Amino acid sequence: MKKLLYILITSAVAFSCTKSGLEIESGNVLGEVEVTAFAGQMTVSVETVGRWIVNEADNASWITFDVQGGVGKGAFTVSYEANMSSVVNMKSSRKARIVVTSEDYAKSDTLNIIQQGFYSDITPSVVTPSAEIVLEYVEAPAKTVSIVYCSADGVQDIDALSQWADQFDVVACGNGFIKPAVQSDGAYALCSFDDLHFVSTDLSPYLEEGKGHETFKGIVDETYNAYNSPSKWVIGGQLYHYSMMQSSYPATPSWYPTDVEDPDFDADRYAWNNNLYDCLWMSERNFVQTWTDQADGKSYMADYVYVSRDVLASIYSVERLDKVLGMEHNPIKITLKY
Repeated sequence: MKKLLYILITSAVAFSCTKSGLEIESGNVLGEVEVTAFAGQMTVSVETVGRWIVNEADNASWITFDVQGGVGKGAFTVSYEANMSSVVNMKSSRKARIVVTSEDYAKSDTLNIIQQGFYSDITPSVVTPSAEIVLEYVEAPAKTVSIVYCSADGVQDIDALSQWADQFDVVACGNGFIKPAVQSDGAYALCSFDDLHFVSTDLSPYLEEGKGHETFKGIVDETYNAYNSPSKWVIGGQLYHYSMMQSSYPATPSWYPTDVEDPDFDADRYAWNNNLYDCLWMSERNFVQTWTDQADGKSYMADYVYVSRDVLASIYSVERLDKVLGMEHNPIKITLKY
């Protein structure tokens, strides 16, 4: 007798519906669900004939179930722990295989849960349609947002720069934004996208006055530190200050400061002390060059993107883009998935 297995997955957050009819041979993957790096739960409803058993195929310690099985139509709750990254412990994405098996072990089918991490290195599984087994799931909608921080220094064709910016969701440029169009007469510009808040600045005029650290501290205090909620902040631009984290790599040039207590690191230190994370360094873990000073020929990491902890957990990728249109700085692109 053929057994029909119906699986319904619901998330505790707002969701949209997706239904798939999948025909899988015994033990194959019925589907994959991607969840964020935050801890959470999902409910799996099972409808079949006879007794069924649920387990995690690889004994992943971050997945637990409230029950071990049931009879006929039933349900179980999957709880998953957080996969949050920190400066000293960068987490990769991870996968758990939830297997629902008939009592006689004659049939088993798998549902994968992929949890995001700062590094996304899991290859999607192959899912094959079927008329025998139906997988129905309600999945939390995933929104992907691409953000680019760039500089117009060296760009002659501003219209071409605007056209280039159209491919991204948010584009910060100097102390303003190209997309959406936001300008500022002060040290920085501020814009919002959904519940994300972005700050863009170019500190070069203030560095010439010897006020680089003071100005950066003021920007952080007036934006990120001035709000208790929301906490999703991205602060970046042409900051030009030295990075503590790049002081001791083999590729770090000899002229770079080596003492992390050096005042040259004060601006970078202030960001880290306020739980703002340098996501480009966290991605590359090396001496990163984004700009070359034509006056002395030295290459610096002049362009930074700092993110708050809640944003860090949503980062899908970080890229240093190639210079285009005569740019003097490498743009930095971060992609968020949440």
